[in-house]
This record gives sequence, C-alpha cells and structure tokens, in this order.
Amino acid sequence: MKYVLVLVLAFSFTSCCSQKETTEAAASENQKVIATESFTKIKMGQLTPFGDTMLKLKQVTNDSRCPEGTQCIWAGEVSVIVGMYDKGKFVKDINITFSSKDVTKNKPYLLFETEDSKYFATGMTPYPKEGSKIEPKEYAMEISIKPNA
Repeated sequence: MKYVLVLVLAFSFTSCCSQKETTEAAASENQKVIATESFTKIKMGQLTPFGDTMLKLKQVTNDSRCPEGTQCIWAGEVSVIVGMYDKGKFVKDINITFSSKDVTKNKPYLLFETEDSKYFATGMTPYPKEGSKIEPKEYAMEISIKPNA
C-alpha cells in the first residue's frame, strides 16, 4: 500500500511540475521582455567595468553638503573626479558636482553611452551626519543604467 501511495504522489508531482514548465515556456514565447533601469555603485578607488568601458571614482574634491541633524542656510554640494578608461587605457577625467540631498532632484550626468544602454551618475553616498567624518574609502558614486529604447 505504501508503494502505491508513493507512486501516485510521484506521478502527480511530476505531471504538476511539467505542466508548470510548459506553461511558463509558452508564456515566455508570447511575451516581450521589457528592460528596466538598473542601479549600481562605484566605490572609491575601484576600477569598475561596464563592458569595454571602466570607471574609477578617483577623488572627492569637495563635500560641503549640510550634515543630517544640523540646520544650514545652504544645502551644499559634493564634487568628484571620475576616471574613464577604454579597454584598460585612460581616456579622461570627468568632474561632476551633485547639488541636492535628494537624488531625484539632481540632473543625472551622462557618463557614456553604448549601443544598448546609457550610464548616468546620479549621486553620492554616504550622506554626511552631524558629528561624524566620512573617510575617503567610504564614498561611492551611484550609477543608473538605462536601456536605449
């Protein structure tokens, strides 16, 4: 009796799974995949590859952003130097200034474009806090990758 129960359960599980796989395969054939925006960060000093193009956050030249927990007359800004490399060879340095704490208010800076995507610098982390100093190695630049339409 145990063997019959085991066989019945195994058969029903197998038919259930194969039907699900068939349905998923049929659905994927009939649907278009819509690419969406993705995000990543470039850490200070690291050479980060994006295909043949590589970016390196080289230096924060100014960070006058108003620290959390304080009141300031001016929100401040953060300025950075980003190195761009093509197939390992240095191409240029890019100076970027981010003015707002809210990254949605910063105008994304187009770093480069490929056949498939556009790569934008959108902000810097971490945000300063009252009473604590940001060490250079803690900085990271936020990157938005948007597929070309």
